[in-house]
Amino acid sequence: MILSCLWHGEYQNCYEIFNAALTDEGMCCSFNKIETDLIFRNPSHSADLNITFPFTSIDWTPETGYPENTPLNHIPWRPWGAGSHLGLTIILNAELDDYYCSSEASNGFKMTLHNPVETPKISAFGTLICPGMETQIIIKPVIDISTPQLKNINIDQRQCFFSDERELRFYRTYTQQDISTRICGKKDIPCANRAKLAMETKLGEESEWRNITQKPSCGCLPACFSIVYNKIETSSELSTHHRIRHEYTLGRDPAYFKKNMAVVHFFFAEAQFTSITKGELFGTTELLYQVSEQLLSQKTNITPDDVLKLNQITEKYLCSPRANIYDIDFVRFKIRDLETGVILFEIAKPSFPSEGNNSVEEENYETNPNTGRFVRYQFTPQFLKLKLVGATVEFTIGNKPVNNFRMIERHFFRDKLLKTFDFEFGYCIPNSKNTCEHIYEFPSLSETQIREMIENPFETRSDSFYFVDNRLMMHNKADYAYDGGL
Repeated sequence: MILSCLWHGEYQNCYEIFNAALTDEGMCCSFNKIETDLIFRNPSHSADLNITFPFTSIDWTPETGYPENTPLNHIPWRPWGAGSHLGLTIILNAELDDYYCSSEASNGFKMTLHNPVETPKISAFGTLICPGMETQIIIKPVIDISTPQLKNINIDQRQCFFSDERELRFYRTYTQQDISTRICGKKDIPCANRAKLAMETKLGEESEWRNITQKPSCGCLPACFSIVYNKIETSSELSTHHRIRHEYTLGRDPAYFKKNMAVVHFFFAEAQFTSITKGELFGTTELLYQVSEQLLSQKTNITPDDVLKLNQITEKYLCSPRANIYDIDFVRFKIRDLETGVILFEIAKPSFPSEGNNSVEEENYETNPNTGRFVRYQFTPQFLKLKLVGATVEFTIGNKPVNNFRMIERHFFRDKLLKTFDFEFGYCIPNSKNTCEHIYEFPSLSETQIREMIENPFETRSDSFYFVDNRLMMHNKADYAYDGGL
């Protein structure tokens, strides 16, 4: 079926980079899927137990990621980069005159994208690949991650499971797609089909359960850490008139090539992708562990735990602009309503001619050392009723690598803590430009709170603390008014 394979532009032995995997459509060929003993609680539950994996698999999950110092040749492989030349190309042969077996009313192949620990549902979610066509599958991952503090929130409120909170009967790693029922024989199939229909119906109705305490009876909430692959698919007919690469035809004549074979390219659209981080909303419990701004200002190293114990907005900055030894520079900021997509606020840092950059920055610093550390926002009252807001930041990194880049943002109305957001940027390579969107889940405010915040502009304030390796190196401030348009 698979005649030829290219991975990051180099020809590979297809038998080594693909392995047979049991799916709801029978045995399929799987690429970059880890070994079954790392997927199933009991590997004997899988019929492909005796298949040999030429490459070593590691215990990867969306929640734990790669173990430290994992070699690059261990599965799951990391992508080499963006573009078809760095992706996977396969040449398929349907051999239509020799056999025909399909669950569909057409000839060809089925394909699906899934993360390395999932069992694909080819029957319901497979994409059809037609012989006689060259197809490009452009991959765009959607990555959801959560902060450790999110575990403190009740499951019914956060609407997701950590892996150790929802144990599956057959699978080691919880994913929304891997909830299943064992089938012991044909007599179980009608029951399994009814269960599958009920579960998929609940998944489709997920939005109806978000704002109430009851959750679907199947217990099939999303995982707090997940990777889903969206795709854009384009295709064009194979040609018999142009010179076709020998590696594609493998000696077959052009007519056979066009009738039976398919060329498929899988590749990422971009080299970097934005992850969506879900964090905890902090409340009054943190007031039990308070520290003063005066005490923190005397410390040489301020940590995330320190700022989380503050019980009011800071009056001064807790670090100097010169503490930013990594030359992290925020150059663009945008806020949008996730439900409507409407852009609510957008600002970009003006660019200066390259040879004048240093002198301008030095002049601004001498005039006001806190230039660029404060933003004033003017919103309409409707902003306070939003549920989900996406904040996109674009920032550049200097010539030093940045490890464990983290932001803690605390919002106060007068002396009352409204909410705290805790976001992880992770690792940033030197001399890079990065874009990240953080999702803010706003709490429900009472009508009294909303009225007071509208009537008292700029008394809602926030501190944004930025840490590298748990050391404070940037501190920005903002205040807010919600009386725009009144």
